[in-house]
Amino acid sequence: MLDLTRISQTHNNLNALPTTVAITPQQARIEAQNLLQAGLSQSALNTLDLLMVAGVLPAYRLPSSERTLRRYQRQRLLDRLPFTTPEMQDAFDAYGLPYPEESRLVLYTLGPVGAEIVHIRHGVQPPSGYLAYTLERVMHDIVMNEVILTIADQAISHDWTPVWVSKYEATLYSPDRKAALLEPDGMLRLKRGDEELVYLFEYHNEDKATRARKKVNRYQSA
Repeated sequence: MLDLTRISQTHNNLNALPTTVAITPQQARIEAQNLLQAGLSQSALNTLDLLMVAGVLPAYRLPSSERTLRRYQRQRLLDRLPFTTPEMQDAFDAYGLPYPEESRLVLYTLGPVGAEIVHIRHGVQPPSGYLAYTLERVMHDIVMNEVILTIADQAISHDWTPVWVSKYEATLYSPDRKAALLEPDGMLRLKRGDEELVYLFEYHNEDKATRARKKVNRYQSA
């Protein structure tokens, strides 16, 4: 989970990023341990923590500069998704999502080293698989994240502290932990003084009413 009041966002105008070389899981673990021992900046930790709960985000939503994001990619802290700016603009326009006109639309997810660092620090397995997803599949999570971040921004303006809980942390399991009873797309806790409001999110972007009814029934059962 992540307290969103400690994340400051920097809008970036990204140029083409360099390609990266594949590394093994063992190499990723060694590099993650080396970076943690050397010490990571708060900006780097904030960026990794944000992607830990979000899974994937456009560059303008990340609290790091253009040059820094390129360096994170070279270090394999981040991976850039293989979609062009025109493809992203068409997708954002189709979903009615606003984006800074001066920014190229570039999507990032955790790289192998970043994922290892998150796992070491928080004991949580972050979302993965985005490099193999279609753009339509990725947009499901982009839209969901924008909804949560927009609500969080409004909450902060009204003196609430929004704490974003990832879908993996928010999953409700059976008592024996063998079956997932409820798997929301996200969870947001709003805190102000002694008050706390908790919201679960489901974004259904498929034209399949049967699946939507099944989701509603699962929530009622839980």
